[in-house]
Amino acid sequence: MMLKPTLSLAFLLLLFSSCDVLNDTSDDFDCATVLCAGPYNLFLEFTENGENIFDAELYTLDDISLLGQNRDAYSLSLYKSDYDAITRLVIDNSDWKEGTNSFSLNITTDYNLEFEIVIESNTEGCCSGIPYANEVSINEVIQENVYDIPAIALE
Repeated sequence: MMLKPTLSLAFLLLLFSSCDVLNDTSDDFDCATVLCAGPYNLFLEFTENGENIFDAELYTLDDISLLGQNRDAYSLSLYKSDYDAITRLVIDNSDWKEGTNSFSLNITTDYNLEFEIVIESNTEGCCSGIPYANEVSINEVIQENVYDIPAIALE
């Protein structure tokens, strides 16, 4: 009875071992068939006294401000996940610059957080030129995984 899952796995391995899609630089590969990730967005979850500050209506998007370099390129929004129903702050930048991007995030006058995001771009393959975060620091603490959603306890 293990035949069907084994055949499916074998087919997938054969399919994906036939080419290195993201880094293939040969002229005979059609990059139009590749779906690349979009530019980097930073998602943040904030809690105060154990409660999500947006879900508990302690703060709103109007209470958040950014200060720093290239401020006009940043946009702020709130996103409530269908998966876990938690509201998170999303920081997007329409013009990420390679190198270190620094800014301060203020939640009214109650909290100030310092961010440094090191942005790089792929230089090879079909998905070259798309900016991604190589390192994220919040208040000088480097985040272990730049694609995890940091849960920041405001105290």
